[in-house]
Amino acid sequence: MSEKKNLLITPDFPPSLGGVATYLATIASFFDSIEVLTTPATDSDLFDLHVEYPIHRESLFYQWIWPRWLKIIFLLWQARHQYRLILVSHLLPIGTAAFFAKKLTGVPY
Repeated sequence: MSEKKNLLITPDFPPSLGGVATYLATIASFFDSIEVLTTPATDSDLFDLHVEYPIHRESLFYQWIWPRWLKIIFLLWQARHQYRLILVSHLLPIGTAAFFAKKLTGVPY
């Protein structure tokens, strides 16, 4: 069985520009065992090739289901055995989804 990793969930990650995206990329680079779950972005393939940690890009929110952040709970439920800690970048709505996912999976955030 492979070692469990940390997971950073954020809608704001490079190559998106801005201070929060840069800050989160810097934090991710300091972890030995981390993966990032973020939204798709233009030219993300080029950025993703140059980092040493895996980046998974997919929509974090449902388009037609409310609350839209229920998708994050579903994604965390699917990956509950892969991660030891969930890191969130935004209290609302990602932190809310992580809170409910913790109740279901036991994985701290």
